[in-house]
Amino acid sequence: MKRKCTLTMKKRKLLDENRSFKKEWEAFFFVERKGKALCIICHETVAVMKVCNVKRHFTSVHPKQAALPDDKKKAEFGHLSAQLEKQSALMKRSISSTQAAAQSNTRASYHVAHLVATNLKPFTEGEFLKECMMAVVEDVCPDKSREFAAISLSARSLTRHIEEMAADVRGTLKDMCQSTRFFSIALDELTDIKDMAQLAIFFCGGRDDFVIFEEFIRFIPLSGTTTGANVCKPVTDWLKEADLDLSRMCGITTDGAPAMVRDKKGFAALLVKYLHSLEHQQDVKRFHCLVHQEALCAKSVTITEVMTVVVRAVRWLSRGKMLERVFSLRDQLASFLREKGNPVLQFEDPAWVCDIGFLVDITRHLNELNIHLQGKDVLVPDLLAFVKAFECKLRLWEHQLNQNKFTHFARLAELRPTPAACHRYAAALSELRGEFERCFKDVRACEKEFKPFSAPFDVDSVDVVDDLQLELIELQCSESHRAKFALLSPMKFWHSLSASRAFPALVREAMRIPSLFGSTYSCKRLFSRMKLTKNKTRAQLTNAHLQDVLLLASSSIKPDIDSLSASKNHQPSH
Repeated sequence: MKRKCTLTMKKRKLLDENRSFKKEWEAFFFVERKGKALCIICHETVAVMKVCNVKRHFTSVHPKQAALPDDKKKAEFGHLSAQLEKQSALMKRSISSTQAAAQSNTRASYHVAHLVATNLKPFTEGEFLKECMMAVVEDVCPDKSREFAAISLSARSLTRHIEEMAADVRGTLKDMCQSTRFFSIALDELTDIKDMAQLAIFFCGGRDDFVIFEEFIRFIPLSGTTTGANVCKPVTDWLKEADLDLSRMCGITTDGAPAMVRDKKGFAALLVKYLHSLEHQQDVKRFHCLVHQEALCAKSVTITEVMTVVVRAVRWLSRGKMLERVFSLRDQLASFLREKGNPVLQFEDPAWVCDIGFLVDITRHLNELNIHLQGKDVLVPDLLAFVKAFECKLRLWEHQLNQNKFTHFARLAELRPTPAACHRYAAALSELRGEFERCFKDVRACEKEFKPFSAPFDVDSVDVVDDLQLELIELQCSESHRAKFALLSPMKFWHSLSASRAFPALVREAMRIPSLFGSTYSCKRLFSRMKLTKNKTRAQLTNAHLQDVLLLASSSIKPDIDSLSASKNHQPSH
């Protein structure tokens, strides 16, 4: 025991000794490098920095230099130390250059990975791209082939980069979502190539500076039966994870599936109930996608005799179901079917041809409305305005057809149907108008609330909540603001008020409107990308990687590639 203590004390004493380089050791051709004594003649270091060790090395290993006179020793030391400094500087530049090249290569690899993701290409595409790149380099700049060959574009590298970039975008997106004054969510569901139900969540938020953004959040895979409760649970889990202020949620938009819109057990109802359980009692708007409702209305316009023949003939020809193409090729179709022994007598019936002409005309008008409803950055009040305008058009067309006028029905104008047929078409338009009036009830119920945003100078102050009345009166009495509103869109007008910090209560309330989703069209567009990404050849793509790719492909947020590449430990190749 005594011996052990003695050894420990000796070891501690040795470690505690102050072994530092002394300036006078330069007389023995030693300099300090990285805390050690380095011989500038042979570039060896001594194990322990003691004068006896330094002197012993100099006299025994380098007797020639030790025998030199003092003046020549001094000159030789100056020459060797200068040479050492030059070598060190050259080495540092070489390492720095190598590290810079390695960082550039890493950055280039990230950029290629981002392009692969945004263009929905397989992760293995990088290897093919590198082959193409090297083929070009060999012809155009062969002296750079080594630099290009060092860029890593393997499937593993691209996968890792895509994961890291998606994580970076998610971090930025989370901060953006938490900074919103109001927000809403849109959800829709589609089954992927492996029959897995994928629920897409989109987020629309408005910041205090009246900047609105709309972003894809995530896919939630749903296994088993899709019920309101099955959808609500993962959504509430995400809301907790995102750490959002749920008192700022102002809207939920879904498709018309019963699991989404049921009064008590639908997803939207259950989510509102969840908010109430957390004592968030705000009015959360629940919208059925306007584009979906318009499509349901459009289905009511059908003339059975026409659709039965068209579908049968077109399917037989495998030519698609485009009414306009069938109408324009009706003579050729009739002739072709006769030659094949499958004559369709309706093609030679003027009344039937008029029916298909009417369907072509009204379908074209419905398609135009559909395009308006699917427009980018279209606000809910604008969507409702498109619907109301179409209802007015239906009323006009109904009146004109009853008078045998075909101003807006080019195919009917070409065919000149009988008055009886015109009355029948007018009745079909009346039925369609009735469908429109029965639909869109959820959005129509909010029309009064939309008006202070879209037409603040036409609103009676008694029709708004008490907290807004005085500011609204002041705004309406300002001629300069009235003139500005006439020149700007509502969004730009309210943005200017936000920037000037005027009418804070009105601006805060106005922020709710552009933060609402009117449709789930963003989800539909994402589903198109999902089908391109997870297809028959990529059916094994994991849900995590599918989300990473679609996030990078759809988000307006760009990953910070410079920071990501700089964070890597770039080791130069040896």
